[in-house]
Amino acid sequence: MLGATGISNLLTLAAVGFGGLVVCALGLRGRREGDTPHCRKCAYNLTGLTSERCPECGSFLSPSSVVRGVYRPRWTPLITGAVVLLGCAWMLGSIAYPHVRMINVRHHYSFQGLIDGLGKGDRLSYSELLRRDCVGSLSEAETNQLIEMALAEQQRSSTPINQQSWFNLLCRLDRSGTLTSDQRTQLYQRIHLKEPYLWRDAVVRSGDRLDFILWHGFEQSLLIRWLDAHVSIGGTDFPVVFKPQRLGTKFFVSQVDLEPGFHTWEFLGHCQMYPGWEPDNGNLVHSPTEEARFTGKLEVLPVFDPSKIELLDDPGLTERMKASVALESISIVAFRGNQKLRLPFTFEHPLPADVAFDVVLKVADRDIMLGTLAWSSGRAFRSVQSYTCDSSIPDQKAYVVLRTNREAAEPLGDIRSVWSGELVLGPKTIQREKP
Repeated sequence: MLGATGISNLLTLAAVGFGGLVVCALGLRGRREGDTPHCRKCAYNLTGLTSERCPECGSFLSPSSVVRGVYRPRWTPLITGAVVLLGCAWMLGSIAYPHVRMINVRHHYSFQGLIDGLGKGDRLSYSELLRRDCVGSLSEAETNQLIEMALAEQQRSSTPINQQSWFNLLCRLDRSGTLTSDQRTQLYQRIHLKEPYLWRDAVVRSGDRLDFILWHGFEQSLLIRWLDAHVSIGGTDFPVVFKPQRLGTKFFVSQVDLEPGFHTWEFLGHCQMYPGWEPDNGNLVHSPTEEARFTGKLEVLPVFDPSKIELLDDPGLTERMKASVALESISIVAFRGNQKLRLPFTFEHPLPADVAFDVVLKVADRDIMLGTLAWSSGRAFRSVQSYTCDSSIPDQKAYVVLRTNREAAEPLGDIRSVWSGELVLGPKTIQREKP
């Protein structure tokens, strides 16, 4: 609703716009210029006429029925009135547009028109069909046609347009008991668990936490209720520390304390899934219970011991390393209340060895420890590193120093040697970017 103030503003704009229209009309009509005689009634040119009557309209020509000159537009009031009129029209349109958009003309659409709109991704058509189903205005034939079309869309190999709306509609009809047993079977064929994949490329160090993600056959987000979930590796059971309520979120398994080498893992769980949010007697309604059983291979690396990593200090290797890594820039950007320092590195040539560094920003008369990084050998592309930094860093030229640190090599996996040395990159002027 516009309210009293909104209506007052609309009336004011309408009055100003009408005034602009009047000024525009007066400017367009203009005023007479020149001495050429014309008939006042029909504007016929009377130059050289000796008759007492107008040859065009037959009017008697007297001094009062003859006018002199022609109308020429007055550009100043014409342009001023046009600007005022267009400005008021634009403001009236901007006020009225949100209210016009709220008018749901789909109340008057035919059933087939709504079906066509839903197939093109029109969510308002879905809302209207849902409203009609809620008030019971859909016939049994229309309801069956809607169900069959929705099921056909769900079975398409490619992702259907407006898939979530189709699926939600089917789930609501399922909750109301409208779906037959065959239709319900077709619906839940779309919801099937896919084989999980392990975080960190199925490699974990002995004693570390094991993370993995479990997906499903439906592309949209689904609620899930796990009745039980178990993980065994090499015949040893490991408890699942965290069971997500949505598929696509990481599971956490407690520390994997196993001998280094390759092991077979198995996941076994029973769950119920449902994307609907409408409760039945205070509880979410779920799909039939489904068993999830998957197996795979897992590589367990030894406990990380940085003292066992060999340092390579070959002078030739050092020169090749210095020729490989370049720093593009140093920039600071505000991110969620923190200052983030971004360091985009580029590799002119593939790295000749694995590297593990402390990252130090050398600015003014102080060294600022930013963190660590590690790169695998053969790397030959761009790498952007981001570190939380002190907001007091001045906007001036600075160096980035990379100093070898064995302990920074842990993310690389089973590493036995890293290059030993120090890279000094820069100077680069520190730039502050807008978030």
